[in-house]
Amino acid sequence: MLNNSMEYITLNFDELKANFYEINKNKIPVWRKNKSGSFVIIPAEKIDVFFGSKDANAVFFYIENKWKDRIKKDFNPAQDFKINKKRIFLKEKSEISDPYLAKREEVHSFSMKEREDEYDYILDIMSRIETPNKIIDADNISDLLDLISGAFVINKTSIEENFDTETLEAREHLRKIAERTTSMVKNFMDILSKNKAANNFINLLGEKSTGSTVDHMNGVFITFVSFCFFYNSYFAKGQIARIRSDFKKKHIRLYEKIFPGHPPESLEDVFKGGMRNFDDEEILQYSLGALLHDIGKIDNIDYFEGSEKYDRKIIMKHAPISYNMIVKTREFGSDVALLAGLHHEYYNDKSGYGISHILFPGKNKKYNSPVYAMSYNIDDVKNGSSLAYVPAKILEIVDVFDALTDKNRKYRDREFSVDEALAIMDSEFVQKATKIDPVLFSIFTDYVKNHAILKNKNI
Repeated sequence: MLNNSMEYITLNFDELKANFYEINKNKIPVWRKNKSGSFVIIPAEKIDVFFGSKDANAVFFYIENKWKDRIKKDFNPAQDFKINKKRIFLKEKSEISDPYLAKREEVHSFSMKEREDEYDYILDIMSRIETPNKIIDADNISDLLDLISGAFVINKTSIEENFDTETLEAREHLRKIAERTTSMVKNFMDILSKNKAANNFINLLGEKSTGSTVDHMNGVFITFVSFCFFYNSYFAKGQIARIRSDFKKKHIRLYEKIFPGHPPESLEDVFKGGMRNFDDEEILQYSLGALLHDIGKIDNIDYFEGSEKYDRKIIMKHAPISYNMIVKTREFGSDVALLAGLHHEYYNDKSGYGISHILFPGKNKKYNSPVYAMSYNIDDVKNGSSLAYVPAKILEIVDVFDALTDKNRKYRDREFSVDEALAIMDSEFVQKATKIDPVLFSIFTDYVKNHAILKNKNI
């Protein structure tokens, strides 16, 4: 029991907020004084309630002196959040050519416990992101990219070093990292569900990328989760009925390219059982797959970031390597690995990777030829009744779009605007050859129109 004769640390509101991570992590008791001047403890689950209180700045908080080594007071509250973010990347992006590689080098020197603590720190900062007027703006996107980048570097480093190791310490570390990764994705989903993206949301993602592989994965992840919410809204708003009525006029000819002689005649023939929305658990698993989909990439070779010439065999390796790494962690659901392995299939077009033929050999298939274009059940792809898995086809679209709109991608002569990217995708991936799915692409085009500033409003 805290009393007036004991030694204690006094914290104002800003200091309490800055120390919240350590207080929560170490279960440090926090006290305040009531109107009579007596000390009363604040239940741990109610401490963060003060963060939204208008009177919080008039309240002082008290912690026993024995915790002084855990509490910091020498900081500038106005700069605290920005200082915390710098911990995730040692230097500002302008100071070094590739902050991702600098952070990766640092994380390699961390112990397993230090990586877990660093991840906890990232989760704490993410939980304190505030959106003005409930709009995810440029500052929020910049903050999220930094936090997700920091989390991804820990993921990549820990999985690379331990996915093929059987020691109890390594297995436990992977379990903890997977738990934190799942929490991070849930936190991001929560931010999206409670806030509206700015009308230039997609433009900002492209502008803030450095062109690195990790920024590409961040952009794909953020866009994928956002699009899943938009995709679900199509059902809530009754938009699927419009797609169904327009199907024969707009889409059936495109499916003739992959089903010559017997194209699907309705949405129920494209999507086995018809189109449906995703539940929260499905979005969580698919989003984890989007976050880790390129985890097996070789830095500075894939996406032509270095001086190496294009080598299809090298490029294609990243999909099975990513799939294998995720499977061997044994800490993620099967969908996470499947999205990593199947996001370059392109409806069996010759430009696709053909990983599905390796994962699901023809001799195990019950059908001589697929009946449906896609299914929400991976077993239908395994047995051969469906060509593709719905979430993997969505990831294909987002992956291509981000690759085209990333202004700093080094393998291109120039950047493409959002309008140009959609036009290229329609021309090269839908009209000339049906690589990405036409129905899903039409919904994605609508999503982009609602989340980007376009030069051509009629696109």
